[in-house]
This record gives sequence, C-alpha cells and structure tokens, in this order.
Amino acid sequence: MAGESTRRRRRPSTGATTGTPAEKPIVVMPTSPGLRQTLRYRFDAVLSRGPMGVIVLLLAATLGFVLLASLVFALANMHYGGDTSGFGEDFWQSMLRVLDSGTFASDVQWPVRVVSLIVTLSGIFIASALIGIISTGFEQRLEALRRGRSRVIEAGHTLILGWSPRVFSIVAELVVANESRRRPAIVILADGDKTALEDEIEARVPDLRGTRVVLRTGDPSSPQDLERVAVTQARSIIVLADEGGDGDAGAVKAALAAHSMATDAAVPIVVELASPATVFALVAACGDRVVPVQADDIIAKVAAQACYQAGLGAVYRELLDFDGDEIYVTPVGQHAGKTFGDVLLSYERCAVLGVQLADGSVELVPAMGTPLAVDDSLLVIAEDDSLIRPASHRVDRPAPAAVPDHGDTGAPSRLLVIGWSDLGHKIVHALDVLMGTSATMRILVDPTLIDPQSISVSAEQMSVDVVADAGIGDVATGDYDQVFVLGYRGHIRYGDADARTLLTLVTLNRVVSDLERRPRIVAEVLESRTVPIAETTGVDDFVVSDELASLLISQLAENPTLASVFEQLFADGGATIAMQPAARSVVAGEHSWGSIVLALRDRGDVAIGFRREGEPVVVNPSPVGSVAIDDATDLVVLTRRPLVSA
Repeated sequence: MAGESTRRRRRPSTGATTGTPAEKPIVVMPTSPGLRQTLRYRFDAVLSRGPMGVIVLLLAATLGFVLLASLVFALANMHYGGDTSGFGEDFWQSMLRVLDSGTFASDVQWPVRVVSLIVTLSGIFIASALIGIISTGFEQRLEALRRGRSRVIEAGHTLILGWSPRVFSIVAELVVANESRRRPAIVILADGDKTALEDEIEARVPDLRGTRVVLRTGDPSSPQDLERVAVTQARSIIVLADEGGDGDAGAVKAALAAHSMATDAAVPIVVELASPATVFALVAACGDRVVPVQADDIIAKVAAQACYQAGLGAVYRELLDFDGDEIYVTPVGQHAGKTFGDVLLSYERCAVLGVQLADGSVELVPAMGTPLAVDDSLLVIAEDDSLIRPASHRVDRPAPAAVPDHGDTGAPSRLLVIGWSDLGHKIVHALDVLMGTSATMRILVDPTLIDPQSISVSAEQMSVDVVADAGIGDVATGDYDQVFVLGYRGHIRYGDADARTLLTLVTLNRVVSDLERRPRIVAEVLESRTVPIAETTGVDDFVVSDELASLLISQLAENPTLASVFEQLFADGGATIAMQPAARSVVAGEHSWGSIVLALRDRGDVAIGFRREGEPVVVNPSPVGSVAIDDATDLVVLTRRPLVSA
C-alpha cells in the first residue's frame, strides 16, 4: 500500500482532478509563403523605396508589354503596316505605340489593330502612373523641405542653434552687419515647425537686405542635425538659451556638440547662459573660443543705470547695435611710443576708449600717461572701420574747466518699482551699489500673480519694502523722484506682460501729469515691437530686455575680441559709462567738441558724447563741431571714478 500510495502521489495533478482532459501545448508549424505573398512582399518593398523604385518597376513593365507584343506578332506572323521587317521592327513599333497613343491609327488589319490597342492602352496606363508618381515625388520633396530636414550647402554663414524671442533682434542685427558681405546667409537650427518659424521671421524681420535666412528643424545638440546645417563651415555659432525651462542644460549640450564638430578654433561660439558656475565650467572645457553671455545680468545692470541716470539706455543701444557707431579694434601703428592721452584726438572721427594689450587683455580708460607699445591696439568708437583714419585737424587748447561742484548729483533717492520678476533681484542689487545709503525703494506687486511674502530682497545700503498692490500705489502722494515699471516675465506670456506694462504707463502718465514735481518714468519692455507704442505713453526711458541681450550676442558673434570690453563695462567697479552735467566740467558757452575732450582728459576721463535735454544722445561727435554747454547739456563720459559717494 505504501508503494501504491507513492505511485499515486507521483501522478501529475492536472485536469484529471477536475474531470476535464489535460491541456496540450499548441504547436504552430511554420508555413512557407506562397508565390502571391512573395510577389506582394517584393512589390511592397519596391514601393517603400520611393518614386525611383516605382519608376524602375514601370520601366520593366513597359519593356515587358513591348516584348510580349513583339512575340505575339512574331508567333502569329503579323507585322505592323503589313510589311515583313522582322522582330526588331515589331519591337520598335510596339514601343512607339506605348509612347504615342496616336501611332496605332495607321494600322489596317484587325488582328494588328487589336494587339496595337492593347499595347496603346498599357502605354496610357503606364504614362498615367508615371505622372502620378512624379507628382507624388515632388509633393514628398516639398513636404520634406517644409519639415526642414534637408541638408544645408552653405559656407561662411552664421549658425544659430535654438529658438527664443531674442532670435528676431539677432537676425535683424546680423542683417545689418552682413550688408558689406557677398551672399551672406544665416542658418537657424531649432526644434519647431519650420513653416511657422519662417512665418515669424518674415513678420518680425521683413527687410533682410539680401541676407538669406535658412531654417532647419532638428535637435541643436544632435551631431547628425549639426552636420545637416554645415556646422563645420560656419564662421560663427550662436547658442540661444532653451526656453523649455531646463536651465542651461540645452545650451551647454548644443555648445559642446558644436565645439566637438567645428574644430576651427577661430570660429567663436557665443553661448547664452544663466549660471556663473556653468559659465566657468564651459569655458574651462572648451577654452577661449566659447564666449558666454549672461543676458539677465546685462539687462539688470543696464536697467539699473538707466534708472540712475537719464539717457544711458540709449547710449548702450547705440554702442551695441550695428546701425550708427560701434566699437572697433585698430592697431596702434604710428602712435607707438605716445601716451594714451596723446591719441584721444588723433583720429578724424573716432572716440578712443582704451587699449588692448598684446596679450589680449583690455584696459578701458587707462591712466592718461600710459605708454602705447607697438604691439598694442586701440579701442575706438567709429561709424565704420573704413573711417578710422588720421585726423586732418588739430585741437591744442582744452575748454576752460568749471569750478568743481559737489552739490546734488540728480540721482534718484526715492524709487518706486511696479511689477516683479526674477530679474528684479539683480536690478535691486545693481541699484543698491549705485544709489547709496540714503535711498529708499518700494516694490509693488500684483498678489494675483506673485505672493509678496515670497519676495526676499536683500540690500546692503538702501531701504527696500515690498507691498501687495495691483495698481500704481501711492505714486501721487509718495513724493517719488523715479518710477520703474518692471515686466512680469516668467509669470505670464511676454505679450501679456508688455500689455500690462503699457497699461501701467498710460495710467502713470495721467496721474503724474498733474503733479508739481513729476517723477521720471523708466520701463522694461520685453519685446522690441512694443517700443513704438511705449514711446507714446509718456515714458522717459525704456529698457528693451530682449533687444539688449540680442545686440550683445550679435556683436560678439561678429567680433568676439570685444568680449573683454563689454565684460568690463558691465562689471561692478572698473570703467563705467556715466551721464555728467556738462556745466560741472566745462564753463558755459560754445566750445568745440575736441576742446571738451581735452578738458575731460585733464580729469582722467574720456568724453564720448553728449545729450541736450529733450534731444537724442549724440555719440562720437566731430571734434571740430561746436557744442553749447549749459544746464541742459549732459556729457557721456567713460570714467573710473565712482558715480556717487556712499
């Protein structure tokens, strides 16, 4: 019994325990495909190769029809036209009937007519199919072009990797810079719909002045996509910050990919970044060919200086754009052995800013007695590099200096900020450095967009408080001498933020127009196309955020050697562009601009322009032109002296 029990336990417990038969595994035996399946598979494979494969298939079918008709004629002892010319002539006549449907009209015998009709109908079918295939091929090609996946055959072009609102201003500036080039091109590689991007470019930059803008769709960090846009043939590469919200990651990947493929170290890679740590790491990895641009820092510093001194925003725009005057680097040449102060008026129409040493380092407004070596270069402001030529005039006597006046500097002491964004922290820091301990700042934020409690502003000198107020607050009773309207970037769309700014400016203009002491109003505008509307709202000055960063990126792409110049201009401390009351430096009256330059030279400063109240800023005036000096005149000065004393 024990053995029987053991044998029972060894039986498999399958369906027998439930009264159902045991399930057997299903085995599928492979079957060979039939002739029809094989032929269909081969036919599908030919179709998948595109139009050329189908055209080859139609050509084979045509030859097959012609050969079959010729064999029928040979076997039936028939001939076209009743002659006995043989198989070759029958083959040729059949081919003619395939190509031309009217050829068989001359046939007279009914057997010949029937075969000719069949051959002609096959020719009509093949011709129709061929027309359809060619049409489809064109459509596929056009669709591929619309998708922006085709290869770019360009050389010496500017390559822009990525897409952001700044791309329009960059393209517009590069178009101006390309006016003296032959067949210039700008190639943009971005992850977006090519047709939509082209429409935006056409709408925002309607006049390309002969520059071709080529757009391609793809990943700016993909080596395959970079190869398609001829990255190795580009003369400069611009990498825009990713608008997708992944910080500097996208820009870093694109810059590294471009650096690894475009091996020519003379090709600059201008990269828009936010984090200083990322800037340091990327420059360490790629070397000096990478030119980083921290856009928000630049915007904040220009905005702060525009708040601090009227007209500075226009000065920076004049220096950064390609219209009008810009900064050039020119060899010292015949001026070797002279001092920096000696060469301030050595050029016909150039303002000398500083010196670039032989090692590439830059010194703006050096000591006037600094000697110039033969390997040095001068940094000058000129309308065009062709106009950098020796002066034909001579100015020996400086304008009479005014008695030093250390009274009111005209700098704001009570500042109202309306609106907020992440840029606000940088602006507050920059203003804190400029305004000193006696200044106060009130920040009004819309609580429906930003929680005032979440704004933590630190200032070492001035007093700052944050108030929840969706309107313009107590601007009419707060005795403010300056109001700065900041866009809500990052919280709402750019267009909506600018719309709020415009509405605030209109309201402010109505309120302050009745005040006995009208505060100066400065506004941040996010999109350059909003500027014409903003100019009608009574604003005294404005900072176009995207435009400033775009202008700097464009300048560095064309001339990367200027990176050190702008780095010094936008750095804390060092050389600074300032607006100074002219009457504090030169006695009132009419003076030549050259004599004013010499008067400022004696103080260790470089005069680069002037502004009359209510008039545009004039940068790099003619040395022999006269300037009226009075209380309504300000001088644009490059100086190393602090703007205010704390």
